[in-house]
Amino acid sequence: MNLVHEQVRHHQFGIGSITDQAEKIITVKFSDEYGIKRFQYPLAFDQYLILCNAGLQSIIHAEARLLAEQIESERKRKEEEYRRKEEERIKNIRSSQTTSKKSAPAKSSTKKASSTSK
Repeated sequence: MNLVHEQVRHHQFGIGSITDQAEKIITVKFSDEYGIKRFQYPLAFDQYLILCNAGLQSIIHAEARLLAEQIESERKRKEEEYRRKEEERIKNIRSSQTTSKKSAPAKSSTKKASSTSK
């Protein structure tokens, strides 16, 4: 969806106009006091920006929510994958420790007799 020239509202910077839109970044020109700012698209519409066009705002908000859910799902998947790999690593370490204990040669308990000669 092309949002260039659409007006947005930011809680701190006020009203601005979208001057550029890339796949994941939008550029907004605010007043001279705040200048040009870049935001993640569409996530910025979930937290920072509100489109002045209410119809577009609801569409963008739905996109932002969907993307946030996808990001969270991916984060959880990676976290679970990391946990499984860590458990496997610990299991392998314990297994190798058990194996090395079994195959270690027994230490001799006899001491050498010391002889002293004068």
